[in-house]
Amino acid sequence: MRDARVGSWSAGRDDHSSVGAYPSPVALDGSVHDRWGEPVEARGPEPLSVMVSARFSRGEADQLAAAAEAAGMTRSAFVRQAALSSAAGKVVDVARVRRSVDEAERQLSAAREALG
Repeated sequence: MRDARVGSWSAGRDDHSSVGAYPSPVALDGSVHDRWGEPVEARGPEPLSVMVSARFSRGEADQLAAAAEAAGMTRSAFVRQAALSSAAGKVVDVARVRRSVDEAERQLSAAREALG
């Protein structure tokens, strides 16, 4: 929150005990401490230090942006998740699924005709 909004937000509160009650868990040197100031092992995601670039057409970029927004993600996070899912073999082969659905619809139609 910006300073002006913080002031107006806190002005209407009677209980200020939680505001600034504990020091920041992250020290200036990057070490992490619990609320009593004891050092703790910081476990978090590996830093994203490698950039991989890809080119998309305007239409593809728009499609990615819309899908990312619908998922509540940034475009980078969405593309990263999709790429890593693909690398892990979790990708859905949409063309294969469509062929399977088409075949199932043909079989269903044939069964309906056979039953009269």
